Amino acid sequence: AREQPSLFDSFDLVHFVCPYASKRWLSELREHLPCVTSHHHVSDAWELQRHNIESDAIIVGSSQWADDVCERGVAPERVVRIPYGVDASRFVPATADSRRSARESLDIPADATVVGFFAKLSSNERDRKGTDVFVAAATRLARRLPRLVVLIIGPGWDDLVAQLRTAGVTCVWLPFVRDSARMPLMYQALDFYWVTARVEGGPVTLLEAMSTGLCCVTTPVGLARDIVVSNVNGVVVPFGDA
Repeated sequence: AREQPSLFDSFDLVHFVCPYASKRWLSELREHLPCVTSHHHVSDAWELQRHNIESDAIIVGSSQWADDVCERGVAPERVVRIPYGVDASRFVPATADSRRSARESLDIPADATVVGFFAKLSSNERDRKGTDVFVAAATRLARRLPRLVVLIIGPGWDDLVAQLRTAGVTCVWLPFVRDSARMPLMYQALDFYWVTARVEGGPVTLLEAMSTGLCCVTTPVGLARDIVVSNVNGVVVPFGDA
């Protein structure tokens, strides 16, 4: 941009998907171009994202965060809700064969009860994912179900895995699934998917798990408030209640 001052003349609109780029460029570009920002969630200090509400339009993924920006003074007509989506042609319920194959590939016994937790540590600012609740709940469940297995997908969870194993919970951990075509199989290996989070924009993993036909247990975060009817297509549980 410094080398080519006319660079932004090539664009009709700018959409800032994360708040870091908009912090640098929104104030400069909004005088020249229509600017859109995405408001996923607030878990750190609001000061880090406050500038985002100065855009011409704000995209949110759920009613929770639409309400949030309006409570912060944004006119409702500037807020556009576009829910996150999932490829329902890929994330499909398991067949007996695909479940067996998925579990064999992860060395999980066919008769285990498997609970999933899919995320990355770098998205866990202020422990918004509720890992403390997850560990406490899994530990309690393992006492009742000796064949319980927790499947964790995502990088950075060394301490979480160590906590679970120290508590006697069998844990299978894959920091990365390098071939995205295999991700649906990770869900097909599960019986349950848990969301213990305190703050979420999606979570998209909940959509993927529901699309796969799993029994999902979730706190009332993000999109869960819009799409989960408790005891109908999932179970909504209180925050912090292992």
